[in-house]
Amino acid sequence: MRTFAAGARRLARQLSELSQSIMAARWLVDLEFMVWQDLVDKPLVEGLLVSPEGCVFPPLEEAEKEELRQLSEVIDGWVIYDPEDAQDRAAFVPLAEWTARYNVWLEEVRHAVAAVNAAASASAPWRR
Repeated sequence: MRTFAAGARRLARQLSELSQSIMAARWLVDLEFMVWQDLVDKPLVEGLLVSPEGCVFPPLEEAEKEELRQLSEVIDGWVIYDPEDAQDRAAFVPLAEWTARYNVWLEEVRHAVAAVNAAASASAPWRR
């Protein structure tokens, strides 16, 4: 149990530090989803991780990804920002529940990227 709790805290701390380094924010909107996308999927936009809300950042270094993967394996889950928490902290989510949440989020990202691509194609001057 001690390893689990320490691993979850460490994972939350690393995600928060990543957010600070990217945008000087304690926890970017959809940070946990964008990082997971970088760990398990190919980014939908070449060379960038994106969220439906328009947050964008570059993929992580391989060493960072490996450390985050290992922490996730140790705790058999992931951490999310919990806006309902009175102390404004991250919360643990078991891997099965997290995967379901991630898949819903990923569909939202796919729709957002497709909409942006369609709008860009429609407004391209060479297509008129």
